[in-house]
Amino acid sequence: GYNNDGNTIYSDVWSFTTHYCQDSYSTIEITACDSYTWKGATYTQSGTYTFDTLNTTGCDSTVTLSLTINYSVEESFADTATAEYQWNDSTYTISGDYEQTFEAANGCDSVVTLHLTITTTGIDENVNDEIKVYPVPANDRIMVEGTNIATVRICNMLGQELIESRNNGANTMTVTTEKLEPGNYIMLIDNGEKTFARQITILR
Repeated sequence: GYNNDGNTIYSDVWSFTTHYCQDSYSTIEITACDSYTWKGATYTQSGTYTFDTLNTTGCDSTVTLSLTINYSVEESFADTATAEYQWNDSTYTISGDYEQTFEAANGCDSVVTLHLTITTTGIDENVNDEIKVYPVPANDRIMVEGTNIATVRICNMLGQELIESRNNGANTMTVTTEKLEPGNYIMLIDNGEKTFARQITILR
């Protein structure tokens, strides 16, 4: 442009870009057992927690965690049995404390401890008079001889049943032990009238 004297006037033109920031907000809902770790922090109580960061446009981003914490359950009970005790899929023949884990109503673990006492009333531990077991120590099989042998079971020293062999009342049977690790075990021999207990040893 020109001024009144006819001289040229130079004008600088500046270009400006305006950046509008769009903040973002989001919420997530989580249910967990006992504790929950989120963004480097571990929470053990239900509540609402926030985390501030930047979104992809460089603006503020706030994430809210709505957290529900449920807790595991621990229970215990005591019981007494003769010879053996059946608890769900496990059979115990030795006194002791045993744990099993279930799912509680809230979806978390329910750990139940059994304080078990096994009595020997009804068990004849003098196997030699009516039942013969050989060889002891054994390797991959054990022979059992007696009258009307119905079942032979082998349990570990914690009372957990590892082998069960049925004999249908015959007077002899062979029990395969090749899958047992070397060590001591309890053999329970049932002839329909009495249960005989015998400790056996597996050697390799």
